Amino acid sequence: MSQRIVAYEPSAEYRSVIDCLLDDDSYQVSVHETYDQLVASLREGAADLIIVSFGDLDNGEAALSMLRQAVDTPILAFVQSADETKAALRSGADYDLPKPFDPEVFKVAVEAVLRRGPAGSPSTSLLPPPDPIGVQDLKVFPDRRTVERDGRRRQLSQTEWQLFAFLLRQPGRTFSRRELAAGAWGPGYASRSGQAELYVSRVRRKVERDPQHPSIIETVRGAGYRLVLDTQARRALEAPPPVENAS
Repeated sequence: MSQRIVAYEPSAEYRSVIDCLLDDDSYQVSVHETYDQLVASLREGAADLIIVSFGDLDNGEAALSMLRQAVDTPILAFVQSADETKAALRSGADYDLPKPFDPEVFKVAVEAVLRRGPAGSPSTSLLPPPDPIGVQDLKVFPDRRTVERDGRRRQLSQTEWQLFAFLLRQPGRTFSRRELAAGAWGPGYASRSGQAELYVSRVRRKVERDPQHPSIIETVRGAGYRLVLDTQARRALEAPPPVENAS
């Protein structure tokens, strides 16, 4: 089954690159010259990957934030500077690719994103047990990538969940930003320490009661970050899965 990719790219040159590289049976590609056309295309059906030229968005951060709130699909942002990278990741992009880019690098990046699975089906390799887990006053629902506190439920994006789940699997251990990026998203992201810092901030906004004074994901001064669990939550994570009786 082909995977659907929807892209917004005003440049005719880059649109042709996207079309040529992804023009095979593995992908169903829609490349649009305007952002409104991209939105209309998404209304016609869900996508497995969204690509946006961040620098060409009107009111870029606000537009991308609205898109992020509307969909739970991985978003790859084309950027042209370090400031654009920070702004795109801060406002909802899951991945960034600087322009100009090598066509083969672009193709590999798309393949890597799609290998992680559709937005609603995160990889299970880092997931905690399927039952809700209590982390202080927070309820964590791994099967839905959601957290709940005081009746208010928040959903984590796939990239946010990979980072949070990685910390959940190794509570109490301190990770540098480099180690956190590599552990959450793969060895190829070890150099993205800045991206790890941004996503820690994004996850905190969803899991902490007071993100300015975090008690779940702590900052270890000069070392990195660690996740704090009480004894009951730690036991829930370490418990083996139940054994089903043979019928």
